[in-house]
Amino acid sequence: MEERLYLSTNFITPEQTRKGRGLTRKLGELSTNQLLLITETKTPEQLSNTARLAMRPDYSEGRRKSFFEVWFADMTIHGKDKGESEDDTLARQPVAIKPVDIPHLATQELRTATDINSHDQRRLTFQPIGFANIGKSDGSSKLSIITEFEEGVTSFDNILYKDKEEKPNENTVAWALGCAARGLIILHDLGYEHGDYQV
Repeated sequence: MEERLYLSTNFITPEQTRKGRGLTRKLGELSTNQLLLITETKTPEQLSNTARLAMRPDYSEGRRKSFFEVWFADMTIHGKDKGESEDDTLARQPVAIKPVDIPHLATQELRTATDINSHDQRRLTFQPIGFANIGKSDGSSKLSIITEFEEGVTSFDNILYKDKEEKPNENTVAWALGCAARGLIILHDLGYEHGDYQV
């Protein structure tokens, strides 16, 4: 993948992401290298119709290779009819890009995260900000959900499987299981079920 990608940009409101508004269809119709950003205003007049993603491998330091092939970038949007100098940058956001492939799963992931984050004063999961259909060097493309980058996130595979030769100690395993159980309690309190949770 190239170090910098330029994406044509369209905008939708949070209201347009609700069930029955055709979001899944819109995601299936995204052209290659097209970005669909969620914003409070329908079409921000001051923003250009192009966004740039600059890959940031340093954001993945301390994280193992992602099972879902998540990668990281800085997303910048410039003013309309302006160049791409630092002075013209209207918005810069560190982001995580997670390939999803199937439009209805991307829609479901957005709605679930939005619902979970709406129940508490603090953010409980990643904050989705849009979708992109990102072109690959072989001519194919991949639908992805874009979320705000969360600094300091460590997945359990980075804690439990740091060293393939050495098993984690009992305290580490107990701590990880306790975190997982607390996460399930929060989800159950919000009305969600994790169908394959077994003891």
